[in-house]
Amino acid sequence: MGRDEDEMKQKVRSIISGFATPLSALSAEECSFLISQYEEHTEHGRHTETERSSLTSIILTAQAAVFALIGAEKFDSKLWPIAALIPLLGLYGLVMCVSMYSRFRRHMIFACGFRSMLELRLSAAGVQGIRTKACELRSKTFSLNKLWISLHAATIVIGTVLIYLISRR
Repeated sequence: MGRDEDEMKQKVRSIISGFATPLSALSAEECSFLISQYEEHTEHGRHTETERSSLTSIILTAQAAVFALIGAEKFDSKLWPIAALIPLLGLYGLVMCVSMYSRFRRHMIFACGFRSMLELRLSAAGVQGIRTKACELRSKTFSLNKLWISLHAATIVIGTVLIYLISRR
């Protein structure tokens, strides 16, 4: 498992250990509350990921427009201040991606805590086995967060190289 999954499990254990009521004694109303909280946090997590995707699209479109403008003007040296927008937008995108990922992780930790409480209540149904297998499969996949961050880091590098090349003309 990756470092993120280990951190999440540790945080979830601390949430569950602080739960005063024995989980097997939860009423239907309390289970319904846990389910609604789980759904709310997963919905917020998905919303955050959608925001991150939309912001990245907007930033990349703006960077492409700046690059097209500079190309249309034959990489004129007077356009280096406009070219500076490319790495600046990339830096903004990188900072926002890290921030949004942090928010996403927070919601997923809460959701995982609520889900774990429900799973303990339903342990006879074999829910934990399904979750363990899914986590094993998940740990073998590439982190989408790394892709988003790499994309913005690449635009910072490309923009910086572009500024250097334009200033040398």
